[in-house]
Amino acid sequence: MVLTRDQKIEITEIIQETVSVLLNDERFINKIADKVFERIESKMNQHLQEMEASVAHLIKENESLSNELDKAQQYSRRTNIRIFGLDEVAGENIEACVINAMKDKVNVTTQ
Repeated sequence: MVLTRDQKIEITEIIQETVSVLLNDERFINKIADKVFERIESKMNQHLQEMEASVAHLIKENESLSNELDKAQQYSRRTNIRIFGLDEVAGENIEACVINAMKDKVNVTTQ
């Protein structure tokens, strides 16, 4: 169906009037606003759920890594000993201090 120029103009005017009336109709605007709000809210809730899942996963991973680090630190200390009663001095030779303390206080000699 071929439209004449007058028919095209008439259709354009009808569309413009209809759009103008709808844009001035508060109920129509409220319906559009509600639909937009619902769509945005849905997307935001979906994004929030994804973020919460990601955070939960990262928390579990962090706890796991913290436990692994703690185990590794404990394992690295397995051959360490604690000696009480020695004053800590910056830049000291700790090995020499321990040897001297063992000689002086426990009467143990090294070879």
